Amino acid sequence: MCKHKEINLKRQMLFKSLLSVMFFVVLTSARVVDTTPITVQVHVDFSNAACGTTKAGEKKNLASWALKLVDEEKAPGKPVMVKTSATGDFTVSLKPGNYQMYMTKKINKALKTNLDVACKKMMAKSYGQIMVSKGHAKIYRLIVQFECSPCKGKVAQ
Repeated sequence: MCKHKEINLKRQMLFKSLLSVMFFVVLTSARVVDTTPITVQVHVDFSNAACGTTKAGEKKNLASWALKLVDEEKAPGKPVMVKTSATGDFTVSLKPGNYQMYMTKKINKALKTNLDVACKKMMAKSYGQIMVSKGHAKIYRLIVQFECSPCKGKVAQ
């Protein structure tokens, strides 16, 4: 019986050793994700759909416009606010991720757009996507199409 206990003890020690090695391998093989911010340059144009008295328009710069960028996978509650220049450009440093671009209520009213800032459906819509990672483009051109407001003639939704 003594020999049997000795064999069981050796098995337990071997099992613990194997578990320790496996734990070490799992810890050291975990992939390290680089979160170093990457500077991207973005140009944003817009056009309008034909709505009521608004004619469908050609592309124009989305000038002097505040936008919200949200990485909905990694940082959904932490938007990055940007503002386009007079030529529709902005430069921003972003951590790697997949960013959705949303409109804000801070718009350039001199631009005639179909955007209805009182319409929750229009404000909740993503108007573009920027994928930031090493190896991806660092210069983006986004074209925003402002459709007719689904809230016109209704109480703002």
